[in-house]
Amino acid sequence: MASCIQPRLPYTSPRAGSDTNVPKGVTRFRSGNEAEYVGETSSRLALVLAAAGQLEEARALADEARAVTPTDCVVVRAVATMAAARSLPADEVEASLAMAAAAVNLVPDPMPNLKADLLIEHSRVQAAARLAEDARASIARAISLYESKGNVAAL
Repeated sequence: MASCIQPRLPYTSPRAGSDTNVPKGVTRFRSGNEAEYVGETSSRLALVLAAAGQLEEARALADEARAVTPTDCVVVRAVATMAAARSLPADEVEASLAMAAAAVNLVPDPMPNLKADLLIEHSRVQAAARLAEDARASIARAISLYESKGNVAAL
């Protein structure tokens, strides 16, 4: 069975224009003895980079995460799929919406916090596509999931 860890999605966006030196850090990480976590780390970094508007770098990391993550590791696969959706260019709205919905649907129901985290990310894709009502519905569903789990910190 694949080693799967449940990632927490970033709740804060990096400062605009900040120099994170991500490629150098990822290169060191890949050469270390923790290479099994490349998919999880790459997907998290891709979400942060997408939020910062660095779509090309985000897409490269999301693609890598999807390529190296074992198929039975649905948690990391879902986050990597969402990272790929968030990193698509603005003219690929339909593909981005489809990938974001697929990422949410990958998460099993017994994982309400992760599903809620991905619904928040999905709402960002919907908002970028000018689907305000759908984005609000995703946020409402996420809040309901957080509340069902008693996760008041996420609210």
